[in-house]
Amino acid sequence: MRPAALARGDRVLHSVGGHGHDALDAREEDDLQRVGGLGAHNYGDITRLGFRTLGARIELCAEDVFMDCGSGTGRTVLQAARDFGVQSVIGIELSMRRHRIAQAA
Repeated sequence: MRPAALARGDRVLHSVGGHGHDALDAREEDDLQRVGGLGAHNYGDITRLGFRTLGARIELCAEDVFMDCGSGTGRTVLQAARDFGVQSVIGIELSMRRHRIAQAA
């Protein structure tokens, strides 16, 4: 299965999320900067309402696979599964701290 946006030929949309409880220590910030360049440890937020609006607009549904690059603590992938019942979700995150938080959710 292809991600919903690709399956419908729409623009590919990248969602990012960040939360205060996932602050990184200096070592992990340095590691991420080496891999992703200056500022790689920073990322923004998509609100729950914003993602609900986005998911409805691209018509996410049970046949879709949702992938979030820079998935942070996993809020968006969980919302895709919960609110839209997508077939599968994939979260990709470079930060091991954020990844562990997502796995525990």
